[in-house]
Amino acid sequence: MSSPNEVPQPPQPPPFERRLKFPPLQIVGMVYILILPVLAVLGVFGESFASIDASGPTLEMSVDYPSRYRYKMTNPVNVTLRNVSGEVLDTVTVSFDADYIDQFSNVTFTPSVDTVTGNEYQVELTDIGPGETRVVTVEIRAERYWRHSGTITASPGSGEPIEVEISTTVFP
Repeated sequence: MSSPNEVPQPPQPPPFERRLKFPPLQIVGMVYILILPVLAVLGVFGESFASIDASGPTLEMSVDYPSRYRYKMTNPVNVTLRNVSGEVLDTVTVSFDADYIDQFSNVTFTPSVDTVTGNEYQVELTDIGPGETRVVTVEIRAERYWRHSGTITASPGSGEPIEVEISTTVFP
């Protein structure tokens, strides 16, 4: 028996093997939690830019655009056109897909848009001499998340149009 001054103690717990046990979904979650910061540091979720070229018998086109950037950021889409024919091109119409452009806000065209239809925004360039280069710049501000795709077409007055497909991913 115990003495009257002693406080009774609970019995000792039984011995057991200590180990961690995670269900499969928790393991997958832990992997994601560990990988995401590493990918962010490596720049997977940061800004990136792409360039695409196309050419026809009378015209070469190069498009530099943001392929990946963040919400509320502003970046340019630069369309560079060069006359590779031996004669002056009276009119070249550069058309931007409205489905792409309408995904952004504060859109500014330089030179300004000449025609807006339900499907496209058109900028007309006139009197492009042989070997001459012209640039159309469109400033776009990311307003909607995820991936936005569209086409840019350059149509010389009587020549064959050239077209490029662009795509921009907007992260939160």
